Amino acid sequence: MKKERLGKLYVDAKIIESKEFANALALLKFVPVRVEMLWYINRFEYIGYSELFKPLRRGAITPTYEIEYSDNHITVHLKE
Repeated sequence: MKKERLGKLYVDAKIIESKEFANALALLKFVPVRVEMLWYINRFEYIGYSELFKPLRRGAITPTYEIEYSDNHITVHLKE
């Protein structure tokens, strides 16, 4: 895992325990290094590494990726 492929994921609390969410993390090959519940927006913030994230330059702002859930379908996209 290359350390420059760091990213943030914001995940709605209602999908954390779903099988689809676990599958999405597995497909991303996501390795979390920090997880925090953000109660004020009812979401979890995951910070971690994935081979599928864009490489970062030293000192760059960590990009935010978002996982969305609708009708038992999860999508991941870059939010810029």
